[in-house]
Amino acid sequence: QLACHSIAASKTETVILGNLGLACLNSGDLRKAFSNLSKCMSLSIALGDTEGASVSALLLGHLCTAAGDHSQAIAYYEKSWKLAKRGEASDTSKVYLGIARGNAAFEMHAQRIGQSIMMASSAPDF
Repeated sequence: QLACHSIAASKTETVILGNLGLACLNSGDLRKAFSNLSKCMSLSIALGDTEGASVSALLLGHLCTAAGDHSQAIAYYEKSWKLAKRGEASDTSKVYLGIARGNAAFEMHAQRIGQSIMMASSAPDF
């Protein structure tokens, strides 16, 4: 009975951590959002709650996207997709994964164009 109570308390803790993480994400406090959502994801995985872990990973992907870290966003969206397995959560994760990959490719392309412009403007005039 104690073990069941402990599991129920842990599941309640994941809900609280997830809600706190989402509130922090929505208010722009990315540090606290990351901390709460990471703890939520880890605890959800430990409890075998793949749906909760998938949602946490999805939100961590959103956080990384907001912070401009596209490679880390891709990693979290991939994790969310793998945890979701099927259904609407899986479809949502795949959509955001595609967007994050597109953002990363766009950023790399923009950096290359910027480097080309810098090199062209620094070339000596003969």
